[in-house]
Amino acid sequence: MGTPTKCRTGPKATADKQRPASVIYTLEQLIAEARQSGSARAVAAAEQAERELQFAWDSIHLQPRYQYDDLWPAGDFNAYRWLIAEQIMAVQAAMKL
Repeated sequence: MGTPTKCRTGPKATADKQRPASVIYTLEQLIAEARQSGSARAVAAAEQAERELQFAWDSIHLQPRYQYDDLWPAGDFNAYRWLIAEQIMAVQAAMKL
C-alpha cells in the first residue's frame, strides 16, 4: 500500500487523491500528538476528531464481497475522506496555538 505521508495544508490538498488508510493514519497520528501536547485546546480537538473518525467507521456498511483493495464504497468515500480531512486540519490548527 505504500508509506502514509503527512497531509499538505488545505482541505483539497488534505483529501484529494489520498487512500482511506492514508487520511486515517494521518488523523490517528495527529490525535496521538495532540493528546501528548498538554494543550487543552489540542486535546479537545483530538477528542472531537476521534468522535468524527468513529462516526465514519460506524457509518460504513459494506459487504465483504464488495470490498476491494481496502477502499470504502465509491459513493461514501469522498464524504468520509473530507470529514476526516477537516478533522486533520482542526487538530493541526489547535496544536499551532
